[in-house]
Parts: sequence; C-alpha cells; structure tokens
Amino acid sequence: MSAEISQQCRICKISKPTMMRCTRCCCAYYCSRACQVKEWPVHKGVCCTAAAHLTEKSQNADTVSSNTATVQCKGIEEDKSIKTTCEERLTIVIKCHKEKIKVNISKHWNGEEILNHISVAIKIKKLKLIHKGRIMNADNVLECVRENALFQAIGEKNEDEDGLNSSDIDCIVAQAKVNRNEAVRALRRTGDVVDAILYISNK
Repeated sequence: MSAEISQQCRICKISKPTMMRCTRCCCAYYCSRACQVKEWPVHKGVCCTAAAHLTEKSQNADTVSSNTATVQCKGIEEDKSIKTTCEERLTIVIKCHKEKIKVNISKHWNGEEILNHISVAIKIKKLKLIHKGRIMNADNVLECVRENALFQAIGEKNEDEDGLNSSDIDCIVAQAKVNRNEAVRALRRTGDVVDAILYISNK
C-alpha cells in the first residue's frame, strides 16, 4: 500500500480549506500560488519521476475535492496551466507591450497572490498594474478583479529561461549581485556559469 500523500503546503507546512496541487504528479500541495512558484525549482526535479508512477486514473484526475484548486507544474510560467474547480475561476485581460493577454485568476487568491501570478503569467518583473487610472496593489486589486476586466501592465519583460538551468541562474544572481534578467543574458552569451560571472564582473 502506498504512503498517504500529505495535503500540507510544501513550503508553509499548513493546510487550508482550499489547497492547490501539481496536476502533473498529483503529489505536491500548496497553500498559495506564491508558495508553488517558490518551490518549483526544487519540485521540477522530482515531478517527472513522481508522475511516471501514477496510475492512469491518477494522471487523469483533475481535482482533489469539490473545493480544491489545482495547478499544473509543467510550464509554470504559462497561465494556461492554472485550473480550478466548481467554476471558481475568472479571466482578466492584461494589456502589455502592445499585446492583450488573458490571465486566469482563482477566486480564492488574495491580492498579493493575484499580483504574483500576473507577474509570472505575463513574464514581467517589478510589475506595475493599472486599472482605470488607478495603480493596483495587494489591498485594492481584489475589488477590481472581475470577468474580462482590462488592466495595463508596465514593467521589464523577463528574459526567456527555456533551456537554462534555474539553479545556474540563481548562482549567477547571488555571486555577481545582478538581477535575474542580466544573469540570463550573461549565461546565454557565455554558456557557462563561471564564464558568465567573469563576463559580468569585467563589464
């Protein structure tokens, strides 16, 4: 008999009435989007292995219970991965860099979780979100989030990290004291962590 999977948050070690889980492996639970994003660099290494041992029934399951939201780990930055149950999701529209991007929002998220998710979904760091002339923050964004609401996003677009090791980028950020975008650009230019750090230090 397999061991029971803990439904505590992998980061906070707490349980909430509505928990999020990885729908790829169905083994990891989170109390918020922020915690799921934080643990992704660690979880992605075991996610594929765990998923391979699931039964077909487990792989096709979309929900844990009628009040449980689920999150797919594969392609964490893609908003299309966010799934919720019981019609507990709404879609907003983000205008960013001459594009309009539809972003799915869980009705269970608080203001900080919504802003963090939007930042990840549209790949914008230091996000400034505007709605009808008002700058959004964790306190006021909830009152403006409704179906098809339009927001303007301003900020620096995140560099594409596809094909790069997240831990290598983290190492460059820590050692060279640069932002993540600069670390990504240096790693792509040099192809090696040490060379990227030297490249940055010699600029």
